[in-house]
Amino acid sequence: MASLKDVTPEFLSACEKSLPKEYLIDPDQLIPEIQNHDMMRLLGFHAQDARIKLHVVITGRDQKLPEGAEVDKFASGSLLNSDACLVIYPLGEPWRTRLFVSRSIHNQISSEFLTETIQACLQEALQTSDEHDQLRRYTIHLSTRLFWLQKALGTEAADKPGTGPALAEFSPQSKEPAAPAPVSIATVMLWLSAGLLLLGLGIFTKRQILHRLHLKRQRRVWMLAEPETVPRLGGAFTGGGGGMIRYS
Repeated sequence: MASLKDVTPEFLSACEKSLPKEYLIDPDQLIPEIQNHDMMRLLGFHAQDARIKLHVVITGRDQKLPEGAEVDKFASGSLLNSDACLVIYPLGEPWRTRLFVSRSIHNQISSEFLTETIQACLQEALQTSDEHDQLRRYTIHLSTRLFWLQKALGTEAADKPGTGPALAEFSPQSKEPAAPAPVSIATVMLWLSAGLLLLGLGIFTKRQILHRLHLKRQRRVWMLAEPETVPRLGGAFTGGGGGMIRYS
């Protein structure tokens, strides 16, 4: 892993000046326009229904926040005035994600819950290798977990008296780059066999249906109406007889 460098003072200033309802904070514009729009819409939908607001700060894969960075000032200080969750997300390296929650939350729940939450989000992100899809998966899973937490806390999450930082941090248990568990050859063969079996059953079923339709067409009896023969030249119907005239 390349050595990490601190984000610039301009980066920190942009984070601090971001508005309370600016839930995606990307000072260096690392997220392309389409993915940026999707993320803002996702976080906006979360904010509409959730009491615990979710802010996501995007950094580069070779960047980190400097020691002593005042993250409580991000989003214009709104993290201190409400139930909130702040994610510092290094694009492409979700195992280095840092998660902060406001005091009104961390005074009421166990550290184990939040540690397990961030581990679960990491495992969800690592289901894909695309860095933007990783961010989307991570955010969706965390949003779902925050709704669970909101229900556990009840309708009110007042700031209970207690000691500790204004924002509590929780990180993955392992600092090493995590990777999806290697898939064994036996597992691959099992899934391949199952896929071939399903494919074979589909082809067999289709052939059976086509065969039955073919037999049904063969056994169908066509009843055609018998047309009434109109007598010619006003004569009576001869019943199929005929005549012949010979000239000598």
